[in-house]
Amino acid sequence: MLSIIVSSHKEDLYNNLVLNVAKTIGIEHEIIRIPNYGEMSIGQAYNKGADKSQFPYLLFLHEDVEFLTENWGEKLIAHLNLENVGVVGLAGSNYVPQVPNDWFTCGPHNFINVIHHDSEIHNNLSVPLQEVNQVYSLDGVFLGIKKSVFLEFKFDENILGFHSYDLSISLRIARKYYNYVISNIKLLHFSHGKPDKNWFLFNIKIREEVGSDFNFKKVDYIEYLAFKRFIMNNNKFERSNLVRFKSNIKFYPKFDHFRVLYHLKLIYFITKSLLVPRKINFL
Repeated sequence: MLSIIVSSHKEDLYNNLVLNVAKTIGIEHEIIRIPNYGEMSIGQAYNKGADKSQFPYLLFLHEDVEFLTENWGEKLIAHLNLENVGVVGLAGSNYVPQVPNDWFTCGPHNFINVIHHDSEIHNNLSVPLQEVNQVYSLDGVFLGIKKSVFLEFKFDENILGFHSYDLSISLRIARKYYNYVISNIKLLHFSHGKPDKNWFLFNIKIREEVGSDFNFKKVDYIEYLAFKRFIMNNNKFERSNLVRFKSNIKFYPKFDHFRVLYHLKLIYFITKSLLVPRKINFL
């Protein structure tokens, strides 16, 4: 009933995952392992695995995880049968800022139901999670989707490496369907992401291709924080002052998005980041 697709590079993690899934899933399933030691992007691996799948429901899953919920397969299938459902995940956001950004925004707009091995449960502290929480962007650790919906979109194989594939497919699908973060499946995750320059550049590419007009009204404080984060990442990953300046100007928020004080602060941050590269404190 459920095809689980894994882009795998560590056999011990994969073997542990197979045992854990067998004990907890509670439904008929198959696990499709695509060995991937860097020769292809995670999106390419996932598309390749989906081509081999035999069931009508798909789950794209990291191999460094452990399920803590019994019979979670039935719960996932129930969510995937909701009306007009797109992607179902365990972490995401219901706000898309104008500036290039990954799936994570801030505060009450993040819905996170993932436990990391070195911390307490990471969830939304401002708004308690409901069983289903509508979002636009999703984190790639767990992405459930009907095969019929997946075939309309697939992963963008022009996004190379191991980042941003999740942002791309979830936002594209959110143009037509409803994406959700769910709270009744608990997952332990053994690692954190490591953003790199490709992550930064592909976030820009996705924003240019998909746009940011998901939220009817922009929130000035969130736009301000998102742009500060963009300046910080631009400063971290791009050495050229000219390139940094051009991208800061290109994605500068519209003047009617927030108050004058925020504009003055951002101009200060941009100027300081150019004068004191890689040393600016954004806190």
